[in-house]
Formats: sequence, structure tokens, C-alpha cells
Amino acid sequence: MKKLVRTLVLVLPIILLAACSNKQTNSSSLSDSANTAVIKQEFAQASAYYDAANQVAKDSKYTTAKKNTEYLTTAQEKLATNDFSGAKSALKQINTKDATSAVKNAKKQLTSQVNQQSSKYAAINKIIASAKSDFDNQKYSVASSLLTDLFKENKNLNNFKDLKIKALNLKNDILDAELNAAQETKSATSESNSANADEASDNSSQSTPSSSSSSSAAVTSNSHDDNSAITDGSVTAAQIKAARQQLRDQGVSDSAWSNSDIANAILKARADGRSTIKESDAN
Repeated sequence: MKKLVRTLVLVLPIILLAACSNKQTNSSSLSDSANTAVIKQEFAQASAYYDAANQVAKDSKYTTAKKNTEYLTTAQEKLATNDFSGAKSALKQINTKDATSAVKNAKKQLTSQVNQQSSKYAAINKIIASAKSDFDNQKYSVASSLLTDLFKENKNLNNFKDLKIKALNLKNDILDAELNAAQETKSATSESNSANADEASDNSSQSTPSSSSSSSAAVTSNSHDDNSAITDGSVTAAQIKAARQQLRDQGVSDSAWSNSDIANAILKARADGRSTIKESDAN
């Protein structure tokens, strides 16, 4: 019995030492794996390794390392969504005093990435803002040129999806504005050409102008040609044409009304403060 007790006394420390040594070996191995994951910027995986090492060794340094890698994970996720302030805030939470060298280097590298991407984001956003200002001032070609250069020089705009969408929407707005401006110019040119043609037609068919009283004016023709106008310019051919349509809309036949009658009715309506003539204006 005494021999057995003596044997246990001698063997037990050896068993305990082996167990402690085994724990130390396991925790160190897990820590090494965690550091390797940190170097690869696989921070979530590193956090799991540090947690496992702490479960084995119950060492506060692994708890600190786990928290640090969690902050690195958060910063990495914030950077991916261009939340630069959130990323910087997470990086500030890292305890560099008790951090592993792998964590310290990772923080330094990630901080540099955040700063670089933040600066690039700001520069691109500034270009889009400048193009928007030109667009608002109807400088469509200048705005379009800025956006064209932006897409050409920043082929990695996919990293800034919100800015890419903003730029594409602005580009579409510019195209719509340019199209509308072109249509308006075409319409104005067509109206101008039509008016010039009407004026030329009136001049070619114009006879000797007759005198006008204070309530009437001379017209180029007494026919029902809608293109005839008052020679002094107070009533245009287009206004005579519109006035005839006003009569028709009122159910009044304009066939008996000469252009002179229409012109005088327009002048009478103006004197009464009206923009629409009526049948009684012929009197």
C-alpha cells in the first residue's frame, strides 16, 4: 500500500505537467492559426481561433486578441459598404497595447485602405457634384464630358455602387435634357420658317394698303386666307387664324368674315381686355 501511494505521488506531478504542456501546445497552435488568418485578413476566422485558444488556456491575452479581431471584422465590413466613419470608429477600438503583432499590422493596413478608399470616394463624388452643377446651369455638353471622363478613368466604379448609380442617373438626365432642347430648337426653327413663308406670301399678294380708323386697321387681303395679317403688325396671320378657330369653337361660321373683319374684332376684343373674340365683335 505504501508502495502504491509512493508511486502515485511520483507519477501525478508528471501527469499534471504533461496535461499543462498539452494545453499550452494546443493553445499556441490555435494562436498561430489565428495569426495566420489575421495576416490573410480573414478576421472572423481568426476570432474563432483566438476564442478556441482561450477555451483551452483560459488566458486573457486570447480574450483581448478575440475582441481586436472582432473590431477588425467590423471595420472590414464597414469599408465594404463605404461606411468610412464606421470603419475608422471600429479601428479606434483596437487595443494595440496588448495586441499581437499580426493584429497591429492588420490595423495599420486596414487603416491605410480606409483612408485611400475614402479619399477616392470623395474625389469621385466631387466630380459628380460638379457635373450636376453644370447640368443645373444647362451646360449639358460640359456635364456630359465630365461624366464620360469619370467612367473612362475610374473603371473600378463598381467599388462605389452608390456613386455609380448617381452618375448614371445624372447621365440619363443630361441625355433627356439635350433631346428636349434639340426638339424645342427644331420646333422653333419650323415655326420661324413657316412665319417667314407666310409673310412672303402676304407681301406678294398685298395690294395698296387702305386707311384705317382708330378702331380698325388695314389688312393685306379681304379673303379668308388664314395667313393674311395686318400690315402694321398689330395683328399677325397666326392670330387671325386662331381667332377664326375661336368663332368655330363657339358655333359661329367664319365664312362671311373677311380677314379685315377678324382683325377688327381682335382689336375690339383687346380694347375690352379679352383674348377671345365673339360674334358681336363684328358689329
